[in-house]
Amino acid sequence: MAKTTKTTSSKPKSAARSKKTSQTKVYDSGSPLLRFLIKKPVIILFILLFAGLGTWLIAGGHALNLNDAEETKDNPARGLIYNGKKEASSGHCKGAFETDTTDASGQVLCGHPDPGPEGVDVRERNKGVDAQLNAQAAKDAKTPALAAEADTVSVDGAADVGSANSLNAVTPVNWPCAGTGTDGYRLQMIYAYAGGAANRVAYVRPGFETIARRLNAVYHNSGVVSGAVRNVRFVTDGACTLSLPAVAITGDINDANNIRNQLRARGFNASSRKYLVEVDGGSACGWGDLAIDSKPTQDNANNSGNLFAFVWHPCWNYAEPHETMHTMGAVQIGAPYGTSKYHCYDQHDVMCYNDGSGKAMILRCTNSIQIWRFDCGSDTYFRAVGASGWLSTHWNTANSRFLSH
Repeated sequence: MAKTTKTTSSKPKSAARSKKTSQTKVYDSGSPLLRFLIKKPVIILFILLFAGLGTWLIAGGHALNLNDAEETKDNPARGLIYNGKKEASSGHCKGAFETDTTDASGQVLCGHPDPGPEGVDVRERNKGVDAQLNAQAAKDAKTPALAAEADTVSVDGAADVGSANSLNAVTPVNWPCAGTGTDGYRLQMIYAYAGGAANRVAYVRPGFETIARRLNAVYHNSGVVSGAVRNVRFVTDGACTLSLPAVAITGDINDANNIRNQLRARGFNASSRKYLVEVDGGSACGWGDLAIDSKPTQDNANNSGNLFAFVWHPCWNYAEPHETMHTMGAVQIGAPYGTSKYHCYDQHDVMCYNDGSGKAMILRCTNSIQIWRFDCGSDTYFRAVGASGWLSTHWNTANSRFLSH
């Protein structure tokens, strides 16, 4: 409404009143709704309502719901690239995304993009990944990794705490040299790169070996603190050298389905293999396939192969434990401290973060060493010995045959 100003006109007061009355009639001649809306209290009410709505949209309506079906816009700073897909709002993969393939039981495999480290722009992290791995490999060459067979935690204090942003905080533990290196159920590491780009497998191999040792350390230490040694059964050659085939990928290098389908077409589809794919390129962070199956027996669909974990270059040396644990079967819905989006909320824990499920995070395990440990209470998805409660009647990833026992 226009602000009324005081007139200094010499016209008679009656004329001024007549003009004012005429102006007022312009407003009053509308509908009853219009007359209601121009009343000052109503205008103030509408202003307050719209201000409140705007505040909600900015501060609450667009809060970090990482996997919500209505919040699947790409977030490159966090390494979240959705490829136009939305999570399932119902059905077998509710709370996750359907993949293009099925698990051993014939059910559709599920999965979802995982973000990079909290508070870190992975586009900036991407610039230093190679240098970090080179420095890590040089350090490891001077200090041999700990033996996989040792029935002790690899560290006992601050050396393993470091930062949650990189696996270089973890003291390396060698992968086990068991059998032929190819017998039985194993995790196959793969180097994937964009077709037409340089094949850098020889350059990155030392860095991937340091990643493999630290990935193994997370499983090893988590096993020891929950009762017994667990190590990752990597595919190796007869001399226990890590197997690292290089595969060129055409099409969208950020699309897990695209990469998975091409790898399977090239023979990486064994029922006795899980696959950890290190993708050289792209702007995504991580993805882990998951079978929705919580039965406790060895025929659990997560205890079979043909499940893939992907880690793109911006999140190398960070996301490997999280994504491979998804392929082992964590975290099933219904587990204590589990979310509806297949994570946990009782940090510190490798598998716990605010995934948009609505579960408030709690600090249950206050020792920061748990940043690089699975299952801080040994009661949700991983316990090597003495499982009770939910884990005694549901899937316990520590029983996976892809781990040495």
